[in-house]
Amino acid sequence: MVTKTGNKIWINGVPISGEIAPDGRQVIYTVKKPLTGTTVDDALQTTTIEVTVWDAMGWEPNHPKGTAVAQAQVFLYASQTDYTNNTPAYDHGNHCGWVLFPPP
Repeated sequence: MVTKTGNKIWINGVPISGEIAPDGRQVIYTVKKPLTGTTVDDALQTTTIEVTVWDAMGWEPNHPKGTAVAQAQVFLYASQTDYTNNTPAYDHGNHCGWVLFPPP
C-alpha cells in the first residue's frame, strides 16, 4: 500500500526517501528500511510483482492516477550495488500498461 501526504511517501508503512535521481523522464527513490519482516538469510520464497507505470499527463477526474504507459521499460535491481553497476535482476518491457516479474 502506498500512502502520500505532502512530500512524504510510505510503502507498507515504511517511509521512502525524497527523489535521489530525477532526470526529467524517471525518478528513483530509496527505501529506508525493509518493506517486510524478512531478511537476506531467510529461505527463498517464490513470488511475482506486478508493476504499473502511470503517466500523470493523462490525469482526468475519472483517471486520478493518469493513464497506464503502454511502452515503458521497467528495471528491478537485487541490491544498491547492482543499481550502481547498472546490472538489473529483471529488465522487462511493458506492452499493455503493466509488467509482471518474473516475466511469464
